[in-house]
Amino acid sequence: KVLAALAKLAKEAQLTEKYAALYNGEVINTGEKRLVLHQLTRGQLGDKVEADGVDKREFYVKQQQRIADFANKVHAGEITNAAGEKLYVLGGENETGSLSSFAAFDTEKKTWESLPDYPGNVSGICKAAMIADSKDIYVIGGQTSTKTDAKALKNVYVYHTESKQWQKKADMKEGRTNLSTAVCDKKVYAFSKAGATDRVDVYDLNTDSWETTVMPGTSTILGAAAVDNRVFVLKEKESSLFFEEYLPEENTWEELGTVCPYTVSDRFAAPVVIRGKIYLVKESETKDV
Repeated sequence: KVLAALAKLAKEAQLTEKYAALYNGEVINTGEKRLVLHQLTRGQLGDKVEADGVDKREFYVKQQQRIADFANKVHAGEITNAAGEKLYVLGGENETGSLSSFAAFDTEKKTWESLPDYPGNVSGICKAAMIADSKDIYVIGGQTSTKTDAKALKNVYVYHTESKQWQKKADMKEGRTNLSTAVCDKKVYAFSKAGATDRVDVYDLNTDSWETTVMPGTSTILGAAAVDNRVFVLKEKESSLFFEEYLPEENTWEELGTVCPYTVSDRFAAPVVIRGKIYLVKESETKDV
């Protein structure tokens, strides 16, 4: 009875005829006296729709292609923001000891800019984890120096690149240094690089809070990186290295990846993601990547 009533109402309202008028390009927006063409972004149903001498379906297809081309160039790094890109360098050591200095290198102008010192430890900072989130740079943990009496830091600070100011964030539960981090869905996954572990500390960028998750099994983790909101962890097993995907929602590991050509004895810089690929470079003199 309901369907019959609706069919009768549709017939009385000339619904079929009005729908055909819409996709055939008649002026059905009587208030503004113009065509309604949203459906042409999805496909052509009826007659060719022309307005002002322009085939509107072809017009929308071309505009969609322009949008897709632009997005692809952004993803490929061919289009960047007007300000260009900068490299940020924090702390480290020189002949006098550890440093708390902070600086930015403009890759377009080829110039350095001194920025406000790191406020978390006035005597200096080494081996901190740094991650970028939009226009903010987070500094997590680290240590006071590389000397035998160095202390691990539990501080978390964020540097706002627009205001050029530091802001204190929630501390970790304990001092952590030399962490491997990956950012996925506005959460920072911090893995320890000191021996086998079953622990990952998770920092929520939205709520400014920490929690600890116990992963299945123990692993010796040497690095971490995020690609397309997926977390990949570099692991050691029987003197071999390989990447394995960590699934945060299920707290499980995906199947092993191909064994890396490097060995555990090789020293390499932290994994770097460039255009959807993870790169490893040896710290010693080499041409291998």
